[in-house]
Amino acid sequence: MTLNKIKNIVYIGYAPLTAKTSRDFFIDDLIKEGINVEYWDLSQYYFENLTINNSINESWIKKVNSMGEVKMMLSAKNNRETVYFINFAFTGKVLLLFRILTKMNITIFQIARGMIPVPASTVKKSVGKLFKAGMVKKVSNFAFNKAALLIKQMGLIKTFDRIYYAGEDALKIAGLGYEMDKQKAELIPINSSDYDHYLSLKGSSRLVEHKYVVFLDEYLPYHPDVHMFGLKTVKAEEYYISLNKFFDDIESRYNVKVIIAAHPKAVSYQTNNYFNQRDVFFFKTAELIKYAEFVFAHRSTAISLAVLFEKKLIFLYTNYMQEKMDYYYQGIHHLAKTLDTQLVNIDQPITIMEKDLNFNERMYDDFKYKFLTSKGAELSIAKDVFIKSFKKV
Repeated sequence: MTLNKIKNIVYIGYAPLTAKTSRDFFIDDLIKEGINVEYWDLSQYYFENLTINNSINESWIKKVNSMGEVKMMLSAKNNRETVYFINFAFTGKVLLLFRILTKMNITIFQIARGMIPVPASTVKKSVGKLFKAGMVKKVSNFAFNKAALLIKQMGLIKTFDRIYYAGEDALKIAGLGYEMDKQKAELIPINSSDYDHYLSLKGSSRLVEHKYVVFLDEYLPYHPDVHMFGLKTVKAEEYYISLNKFFDDIESRYNVKVIIAAHPKAVSYQTNNYFNQRDVFFFKTAELIKYAEFVFAHRSTAISLAVLFEKKLIFLYTNYMQEKMDYYYQGIHHLAKTLDTQLVNIDQPITIMEKDLNFNERMYDDFKYKFLTSKGAELSIAKDVFIKSFKKV
Protein backbone atom coordinates (compact mmCIF):
# COMPACT_ATOMS: atom_id res chain seq x y z
CA MET A 1 0.00 0.00 0.00
CA THR A 2 1.46 3.38 -1.03
CA LEU A 3 0.76 6.91 0.10
CA ASN A 4 -1.13 7.83 -3.09
CA LYS A 5 -3.44 4.81 -2.56
CA ILE A 6 -4.16 5.65 1.09
CA LYS A 7 -6.96 8.19 1.32
CA ASN A 8 -7.86 7.77 4.97
CA ILE A 9 -5.98 7.20 8.21
CA VAL A 10 -8.07 6.57 11.30
CA TYR A 11 -6.67 6.65 14.81
CA ILE A 12 -8.64 4.72 17.42
CA GLY A 13 -8.01 5.72 21.02
CA TYR A 14 -9.70 5.31 24.38
CA ALA A 15 -8.79 8.76 25.69
CA PRO A 16 -9.65 12.23 24.37
CA LEU A 17 -7.04 13.56 21.97
CA THR A 18 -4.57 16.17 23.24
CA ALA A 19 -2.25 18.43 21.26
CA LYS A 20 0.79 16.45 22.45
CA THR A 21 -0.72 13.13 21.41
CA SER A 22 -1.65 14.61 18.05
CA ARG A 23 1.98 15.65 17.52
CA ASP A 24 3.30 12.29 18.66
CA PHE A 25 1.01 10.56 16.14
CA PHE A 26 2.11 12.86 13.26
CA ILE A 27 -1.50 13.89 12.58
CA ASP A 28 -0.70 17.40 11.29
CA ASP A 29 2.01 15.96 9.05
CA LEU A 30 -0.43 13.49 7.50
CA ILE A 31 -2.99 16.23 6.87
CA LYS A 32 -0.30 18.25 5.06
CA GLU A 33 0.29 15.21 2.84
CA GLY A 34 -3.35 15.35 1.76
CA ILE A 35 -4.52 12.40 3.84
CA ASN A 36 -7.98 12.46 5.40
CA VAL A 37 -7.41 11.88 9.13
CA GLU A 38 -9.96 10.94 11.75
CA TYR A 39 -9.62 10.24 15.45
CA TRP A 40 -12.23 7.91 16.91
CA ASP A 41 -12.50 8.68 20.62
CA LEU A 42 -13.86 5.65 22.50
CA SER A 43 -13.27 7.15 25.95
CA GLN A 44 -16.97 7.33 26.83
CA TYR A 45 -17.40 3.67 25.98
CA TYR A 46 -14.45 2.48 28.07
CA PHE A 47 -14.43 5.14 30.80
CA GLU A 48 -17.83 6.68 31.49
CA ASN A 49 -17.85 10.46 32.10
CA LEU A 50 -14.10 10.77 31.54
CA THR A 51 -12.91 14.30 30.73
CA ILE A 52 -9.42 15.70 30.10
CA ASN A 53 -9.09 19.45 30.47
CA ASN A 54 -6.52 19.97 27.71
CA SER A 55 -8.21 17.79 25.07
CA ILE A 56 -8.66 19.33 21.64
CA ASN A 57 -11.76 19.68 19.48
CA GLU A 58 -11.61 19.26 15.72
CA SER A 59 -14.19 18.31 13.12
CA TRP A 60 -12.30 15.10 12.37
CA ILE A 61 -12.55 13.86 15.98
CA LYS A 62 -15.47 11.46 16.29
CA LYS A 63 -16.99 10.50 19.64
CA VAL A 64 -17.90 6.82 19.65
CA ASN A 65 -20.17 5.40 22.34
CA SER A 66 -20.66 1.74 21.40
CA MET A 67 -19.15 -1.17 19.50
CA GLY A 68 -22.21 -1.03 17.26
CA GLU A 69 -21.11 2.42 16.15
CA VAL A 70 -17.60 1.11 15.53
CA LYS A 71 -18.97 -1.60 13.23
CA MET A 72 -21.09 0.88 11.28
CA MET A 73 -18.19 3.33 10.92
CA LEU A 74 -15.84 0.58 9.76
CA SER A 75 -18.41 -0.65 7.26
CA ALA A 76 -18.85 2.87 5.87
CA LYS A 77 -15.15 3.18 5.00
CA ASN A 78 -13.40 1.93 1.90
CA ASN A 79 -11.00 -0.20 3.90
CA ARG A 80 -8.75 -0.81 0.90
CA GLU A 81 -7.87 2.86 1.10
CA THR A 82 -7.83 3.15 4.89
CA VAL A 83 -5.29 2.34 7.58
CA TYR A 84 -6.24 2.21 11.27
CA PHE A 85 -3.79 3.10 14.01
CA ILE A 86 -4.68 1.54 17.36
CA ASN A 87 -3.45 3.81 20.14
CA PHE A 88 -3.49 1.30 22.98
CA ALA A 89 -2.23 -2.16 23.80
CA PHE A 90 -4.20 -5.34 23.27
CA THR A 91 -5.69 -6.43 26.62
CA GLY A 92 -8.84 -8.12 27.80
CA LYS A 93 -10.48 -4.71 28.11
CA VAL A 94 -10.37 -4.17 24.34
CA LEU A 95 -10.91 -7.78 23.29
CA LEU A 96 -14.28 -7.10 21.65
CA LEU A 97 -12.86 -4.29 19.52
CA PHE A 98 -9.98 -6.48 18.32
CA ARG A 99 -12.44 -9.29 17.48
CA ILE A 100 -14.35 -6.85 15.28
CA LEU A 101 -11.15 -5.69 13.59
CA THR A 102 -10.14 -9.31 13.05
CA LYS A 103 -13.47 -10.43 11.58
CA MET A 104 -13.51 -7.48 9.17
CA ASN A 105 -9.82 -8.03 8.28
CA ILE A 106 -8.95 -4.40 9.01
CA THR A 107 -5.39 -3.18 8.41
CA ILE A 108 -4.07 -2.09 11.80
CA PHE A 109 -0.85 -0.24 12.60
CA GLN A 110 0.63 0.96 15.86
CA ILE A 111 3.12 3.62 16.95
CA ALA A 112 5.04 2.13 19.87
CA ARG A 113 6.87 4.95 21.63
CA GLY A 114 7.16 6.13 25.20
CA MET A 115 7.98 2.80 26.86
CA ILE A 116 9.91 2.84 30.14
CA PRO A 117 11.18 -0.13 32.17
CA VAL A 118 8.59 -1.83 34.37
CA PRO A 119 9.28 -4.50 36.98
CA ALA A 120 8.46 -8.08 36.12
CA SER A 121 6.24 -9.89 38.62
CA THR A 122 5.31 -13.52 38.70
CA VAL A 123 1.74 -14.60 38.01
CA LYS A 124 1.62 -16.40 41.35
CA LYS A 125 2.62 -13.28 43.26
CA SER A 126 0.13 -11.08 41.41
CA VAL A 127 -2.80 -13.44 41.84
CA GLY A 128 -2.00 -14.01 45.49
CA LYS A 129 -2.04 -10.28 46.23
CA LEU A 130 -5.29 -9.78 44.37
CA PHE A 131 -7.14 -12.50 46.21
CA LYS A 132 -5.64 -11.56 49.55
CA ALA A 133 -6.87 -8.00 49.12
CA GLY A 134 -10.30 -9.16 48.01
CA MET A 135 -10.04 -7.04 44.89
CA VAL A 136 -12.74 -8.79 42.86
CA LYS A 137 -12.63 -6.35 39.95
CA LYS A 138 -8.87 -6.67 39.54
CA VAL A 139 -9.06 -10.45 39.78
CA SER A 140 -11.69 -10.35 37.04
CA ASN A 141 -9.47 -8.15 34.86
CA PHE A 142 -6.54 -10.51 35.41
CA ALA A 143 -8.63 -13.51 34.35
CA PHE A 144 -9.99 -11.61 31.35
CA ASN A 145 -6.45 -10.79 30.23
CA LYS A 146 -5.44 -14.44 30.48
CA ALA A 147 -8.46 -15.40 28.39
CA ALA A 148 -7.69 -12.68 25.82
CA LEU A 149 -4.11 -13.92 25.46
CA LEU A 150 -5.33 -17.48 24.92
CA ILE A 151 -7.80 -16.30 22.26
CA LYS A 152 -4.99 -14.47 20.47
CA GLN A 153 -2.75 -17.53 20.64
CA MET A 154 -5.56 -19.52 19.02
CA GLY A 155 -5.41 -17.19 16.02
CA LEU A 156 -8.74 -15.49 16.72
CA ILE A 157 -7.17 -12.04 17.19
CA LYS A 158 -5.11 -10.55 14.38
CA THR A 159 -1.68 -9.16 15.05
CA PHE A 160 -0.64 -5.67 14.03
CA ASP A 161 0.24 -5.34 10.35
CA ARG A 162 2.88 -2.70 10.97
CA ILE A 163 4.53 -1.30 14.11
CA TYR A 164 6.66 1.83 14.30
CA TYR A 165 8.82 1.33 17.37
CA ALA A 166 11.33 3.36 19.38
CA GLY A 167 13.80 0.92 20.95
CA GLU A 168 13.62 -2.86 21.05
CA ASP A 169 11.56 -3.03 24.25
CA ALA A 170 8.92 -0.63 22.87
CA LEU A 171 7.40 -3.56 20.99
CA LYS A 172 5.87 -4.64 24.30
CA ILE A 173 3.43 -1.74 23.87
CA ALA A 174 1.55 -4.00 21.43
CA GLY A 175 0.18 -5.69 24.56
CA LEU A 176 -0.70 -9.27 25.34
CA GLY A 177 1.05 -11.69 23.01
CA TYR A 178 3.34 -8.95 21.69
CA GLU A 179 5.85 -11.68 20.75
CA MET A 180 3.41 -12.75 18.01
CA ASP A 181 3.19 -9.17 16.72
CA LYS A 182 6.97 -8.95 16.74
CA GLN A 183 7.18 -12.02 14.50
CA LYS A 184 4.39 -11.14 12.07
CA ALA A 185 4.25 -7.34 11.78
CA GLU A 186 6.33 -5.16 9.50
CA LEU A 187 8.67 -3.43 11.94
CA ILE A 188 9.90 0.11 11.26
CA PRO A 189 12.35 1.65 13.75
CA ILE A 190 11.87 5.32 14.63
CA ASN A 191 12.98 7.64 17.40
CA SER A 192 10.91 8.36 20.47
CA SER A 193 9.46 11.86 20.61
CA ASP A 194 11.93 12.65 23.40
CA TYR A 195 14.84 11.54 21.22
CA ASP A 196 13.71 13.78 18.36
CA HIS A 197 13.35 16.65 20.81
CA TYR A 198 16.85 15.95 22.10
CA LEU A 199 18.25 16.16 18.55
CA SER A 200 16.50 19.47 17.97
CA LEU A 201 18.03 21.09 21.08
CA LYS A 202 21.71 20.53 20.45
CA GLY A 203 22.30 24.23 19.86
CA SER A 204 19.84 25.61 22.40
CA SER A 205 20.78 28.02 25.20
CA ARG A 206 19.97 28.14 28.91
CA LEU A 207 16.58 29.20 30.24
CA VAL A 208 17.86 29.71 33.81
CA GLU A 209 21.13 31.49 34.54
CA HIS A 210 21.81 30.29 38.08
CA LYS A 211 22.72 26.73 39.08
CA TYR A 212 19.67 24.54 39.45
CA VAL A 213 18.32 21.02 39.63
CA VAL A 214 15.06 20.05 37.98
CA PHE A 215 12.16 17.99 39.31
CA LEU A 216 10.12 16.07 36.71
CA ASP A 217 6.62 16.64 38.02
CA GLU A 218 3.89 14.06 37.33
CA TYR A 219 0.89 15.98 38.71
CA LEU A 220 0.62 12.89 40.86
CA PRO A 221 -2.29 13.79 43.17
CA TYR A 222 -4.51 15.01 40.33
CA HIS A 223 -3.35 13.23 37.15
CA PRO A 224 -6.39 12.26 35.01
CA ASP A 225 -5.06 8.71 34.50
CA VAL A 226 -5.52 8.13 38.23
CA HIS A 227 -9.26 8.54 37.81
CA MET A 228 -9.39 6.84 34.41
CA PHE A 229 -7.85 3.62 35.69
CA GLY A 230 -8.99 3.80 39.32
CA LEU A 231 -5.43 3.95 40.69
CA LYS A 232 -4.42 4.79 44.23
CA THR A 233 -2.44 7.98 44.51
CA VAL A 234 -0.86 10.30 47.05
CA LYS A 235 -2.71 12.74 49.28
CA ALA A 236 -2.03 16.18 47.84
CA GLU A 237 -1.31 18.13 51.01
CA GLU A 238 1.04 15.53 52.51
CA TYR A 239 2.80 14.98 49.19
CA TYR A 240 3.60 18.62 48.49
CA ILE A 241 4.71 19.20 52.09
CA SER A 242 7.19 16.32 51.80
CA LEU A 243 8.48 17.51 48.44
CA ASN A 244 8.99 21.10 49.53
CA LYS A 245 10.79 20.15 52.74
CA PHE A 246 13.12 17.95 50.71
CA PHE A 247 13.70 20.69 48.14
CA ASP A 248 14.48 23.18 50.92
CA ASP A 249 17.16 20.84 52.23
CA ILE A 250 18.62 20.25 48.75
CA GLU A 251 18.85 23.98 48.03
CA SER A 252 20.60 24.59 51.32
CA ARG A 253 23.01 21.66 51.01
CA TYR A 254 24.03 22.06 47.36
CA ASN A 255 23.63 25.83 46.86
CA VAL A 256 21.26 25.32 43.92
CA LYS A 257 17.67 26.21 43.12
CA VAL A 258 15.05 23.54 42.50
CA ILE A 259 13.09 24.17 39.30
CA ILE A 260 9.80 22.38 38.51
CA ALA A 261 9.21 20.93 35.06
CA ALA A 262 5.41 20.76 35.20
CA HIS A 263 3.46 17.86 33.77
CA PRO A 264 1.58 19.03 30.64
CA LYS A 265 -1.77 18.14 32.23
CA ALA A 266 -1.13 20.04 35.47
CA VAL A 267 -3.82 22.63 34.79
CA SER A 268 -4.21 23.66 38.43
CA TYR A 269 -0.56 24.82 38.47
CA GLN A 270 -1.69 27.70 36.29
CA THR A 271 -3.52 29.24 39.26
CA ASN A 272 -1.84 27.61 42.28
CA ASN A 273 1.83 27.21 43.13
CA TYR A 274 2.14 24.04 45.20
CA PHE A 275 5.94 24.31 45.38
CA ASN A 276 6.41 27.24 47.80
CA GLN A 277 6.70 29.78 44.99
CA ARG A 278 9.46 27.92 43.15
CA ASP A 279 9.68 28.50 39.40
CA VAL A 280 7.35 26.22 37.46
CA PHE A 281 7.88 25.77 33.71
CA PHE A 282 5.44 24.24 31.23
CA PHE A 283 6.59 22.53 28.01
CA LYS A 284 10.28 23.24 28.66
CA THR A 285 11.31 19.95 30.25
CA ALA A 286 14.05 19.09 27.76
CA GLU A 287 15.54 22.57 27.85
CA LEU A 288 15.61 22.50 31.65
CA ILE A 289 17.18 19.04 31.83
CA LYS A 290 19.93 19.96 29.37
CA TYR A 291 21.53 22.48 31.74
CA ALA A 292 20.52 21.02 35.12
CA GLU A 293 23.12 19.92 37.67
CA PHE A 294 21.09 16.74 38.21
CA VAL A 295 17.49 15.56 37.90
CA PHE A 296 14.86 14.36 40.39
CA ALA A 297 12.04 12.07 39.26
CA HIS A 298 9.49 9.47 40.26
CA ARG A 299 8.44 7.56 37.14
CA SER A 300 8.11 10.28 34.52
CA THR A 301 8.82 9.20 30.94
CA ALA A 302 10.89 12.41 30.72
CA ILE A 303 13.69 10.52 32.45
CA SER A 304 14.57 9.62 28.85
CA LEU A 305 15.79 13.17 28.32
CA ALA A 306 18.01 12.96 31.40
CA VAL A 307 19.56 9.82 29.95
CA LEU A 308 20.13 11.46 26.57
CA PHE A 309 21.65 14.60 28.07
CA GLU A 310 23.73 12.40 30.40
CA LYS A 311 22.40 13.91 33.61
CA LYS A 312 22.45 12.07 36.90
CA LEU A 313 18.96 10.89 37.86
CA ILE A 314 17.88 10.53 41.47
CA PHE A 315 14.57 8.78 42.02
CA LEU A 316 12.31 9.95 44.82
CA TYR A 317 9.59 8.25 46.86
CA THR A 318 7.71 8.84 50.11
CA ASN A 319 6.73 6.66 53.05
CA TYR A 320 3.16 6.69 51.75
CA MET A 321 4.20 5.43 48.32
CA GLN A 322 6.18 2.60 49.85
CA GLU A 323 3.42 1.58 52.25
CA LYS A 324 0.25 2.24 50.24
CA MET A 325 1.23 2.36 46.55
CA ASP A 326 3.29 -0.75 46.08
CA TYR A 327 2.84 -0.89 42.28
CA TYR A 328 4.14 2.67 41.99
CA TYR A 329 6.99 2.28 44.47
CA GLN A 330 8.16 -0.91 42.76
CA GLY A 331 8.19 0.95 39.45
CA ILE A 332 10.41 3.68 40.89
CA HIS A 333 12.68 1.09 42.51
CA HIS A 334 12.99 -0.77 39.20
CA LEU A 335 13.95 2.40 37.31
CA ALA A 336 16.66 3.19 39.83
CA LYS A 337 18.01 -0.34 39.50
CA THR A 338 17.84 -0.29 35.70
CA LEU A 339 19.90 2.91 35.52
CA ASP A 340 22.16 2.05 38.48
CA THR A 341 21.28 5.24 40.29
CA GLN A 342 20.12 6.32 43.71
CA LEU A 343 16.68 5.84 45.27
CA VAL A 344 15.83 8.41 47.97
CA ASN A 345 13.02 8.49 50.52
CA ILE A 346 12.22 12.19 50.85
CA ASP A 347 10.59 11.61 54.25
CA GLN A 348 13.96 10.56 55.68
CA PRO A 349 17.16 12.60 56.25
CA ILE A 350 19.01 13.35 53.01
CA THR A 351 21.50 10.64 52.05
CA ILE A 352 22.69 11.98 48.67
CA MET A 353 26.47 12.18 48.48
CA GLU A 354 28.59 14.07 45.94
CA LYS A 355 29.94 10.81 44.53
CA ASP A 356 26.36 9.74 43.78
CA LEU A 357 26.00 12.51 41.20
CA ASN A 358 27.86 10.57 38.51
CA PHE A 359 25.98 8.32 36.09
CA ASN A 360 26.61 4.81 34.75
CA GLU A 361 27.47 5.34 31.09
CA ARG A 362 26.93 1.70 30.12
CA MET A 363 23.49 1.52 31.72
CA TYR A 364 22.44 4.82 30.13
CA ASP A 365 23.53 3.57 26.70
CA ASP A 366 21.63 0.32 27.19
CA PHE A 367 18.49 2.28 28.14
CA LYS A 368 18.84 4.45 25.04
CA TYR A 369 18.65 1.52 22.60
CA LYS A 370 16.00 -0.39 24.49
CA PHE A 371 13.54 2.46 24.95
CA LEU A 372 14.40 5.50 22.83
CA THR A 373 15.85 4.64 19.44
CA SER A 374 17.61 2.05 17.31
CA LYS A 375 21.04 2.14 15.72
CA GLY A 376 19.43 2.28 12.28
CA ALA A 377 17.12 5.17 13.16
CA GLU A 378 18.95 7.45 15.59
CA LEU A 379 20.14 9.95 12.97
CA SER A 380 16.72 10.33 11.32
CA ILE A 381 13.75 12.39 12.50
CA ALA A 382 10.80 10.10 13.23
CA LYS A 383 8.34 12.22 11.23
CA ASP A 384 10.46 11.83 8.09
CA VAL A 385 10.73 8.07 8.51
CA PHE A 386 7.00 7.83 9.18
CA ILE A 387 5.91 9.78 6.07
CA LYS A 388 8.48 8.09 3.83
CA SER A 389 7.24 4.65 4.94
CA PHE A 390 3.89 5.28 3.25
CA LYS A 391 5.56 6.17 -0.03
CA LYS A 392 7.26 2.84 -0.55
CA VAL A 393 5.50 -0.29 -1.67
